[in-house]
Amino acid sequence: MKNKIKVSIIILTRNADYFIKRLMISVFAQDYIGKYEVIVIDSSSEDKTIEIVKKYPARIVTINPKDFGHGKTRNLGAKIAKGEYLVFLTHDAIPRNKKWLSELVKDLKKKNIAGVFGRQIARAEAVPMEKFFYFKMYGDKTHLWSKNNIQYDEVVFSNANSAIKRSFLLKYPFPEDILMSEDREWGLAMIEKGYNILYQSSAMVTHSHDTRTVALFKRYFDFGVSHSEIGNTTNKSSFVGKGASVYLDELRYLVSKGKIVWIPSAFLYNLTKLSGLIAGKNQRYIPKFIKLKISGYKRYWQ
Repeated sequence: MKNKIKVSIIILTRNADYFIKRLMISVFAQDYIGKYEVIVIDSSSEDKTIEIVKKYPARIVTINPKDFGHGKTRNLGAKIAKGEYLVFLTHDAIPRNKKWLSELVKDLKKKNIAGVFGRQIARAEAVPMEKFFYFKMYGDKTHLWSKNNIQYDEVVFSNANSAIKRSFLLKYPFPEDILMSEDREWGLAMIEKGYNILYQSSAMVTHSHDTRTVALFKRYFDFGVSHSEIGNTTNKSSFVGKGASVYLDELRYLVSKGKIVWIPSAFLYNLTKLSGLIAGKNQRYIPKFIKLKISGYKRYWQ
């Protein structure tokens, strides 16, 4: 029993050599009482990702990029994992301390908790709007989502930093027929079935995205596509109404941080996100050749 693997950490990579060494160092430095394995599922990286990963005791699984899917690839990880608990990380989400793993999985032993997701804090070099986004979306207070208190316009799960009982995911796998947001769809489904989802603020990673205009538009176009595919759950809130409220909060944040000069950039940042979401939600009216150019996942449309 002492040699039984308790946790399987599953990391999805693709051309991740900028982040992967820091991620490997942090993951293998955890103060976790128990045995855990690390599985790297790589979408045929063309940089030094695998060369770096091979320096660490991780299992490497290589897939064809055309076979990648946010839900599909994580379901693959669940099938090949040996641990009772599955932990998912994206290749650019770096645990911030040695207690991250212990904090993330400690409540999974509770019977009615299907999954846990942890806090994300923007990288130090991120623009102020991105720092506000992660501050707003992933706060410093732990919260339990249940069927009695679900709010459909809030984050209810994120696979950038998550832990799930393997038995739950094998029984209720991530959806494979949507572009992304498989985590949100799964979390909502678990709550609707009467299980709970826990947001654990003490399980922290450093994570944020490229906010250049084109990359930002593509990311939110893909979000919009996914929300349109999920359908009835996401229609319970208004993107525009929610976005306006968040934008006002963002302006107050910029002022409070002495970042007033960023207000024009904040307008463009939010306009880009809103435009991407609206375009994505209405993607059925957009010709395929255009979607191939404005989506971050071209293989989805091929």
